[in-house]
Amino acid sequence: HKAAYHGQTEIIGILVNRGLPVDVRDAVGYTPLMEACRGNQVEAVKTLLALDARIEINASGGMTALSIAKDKGNKKMVGLLESAPARKNNKAS
Repeated sequence: HKAAYHGQTEIIGILVNRGLPVDVRDAVGYTPLMEACRGNQVEAVKTLLALDARIEINASGGMTALSIAKDKGNKKMVGLLESAPARKNNKAS
């Protein structure tokens, strides 16, 4: 989660390639994709989407990666998320 929040795309790739689920949740249900959005990290969002991160996951309180990106006002990130396919059958959750 910290790697995503800080935009450390290389570390994100290493962790996922070593078996960490791309959609692993923290104590409040946030995924790395949500943390990348919270940190306003467009490149991390691109990396996570390329690794099949699910955009439709809800954290506690109903927050999604898209709602976080909209709250941040980052139009590029919102566009990336809106154009990404939902991956509801991804087994990495």
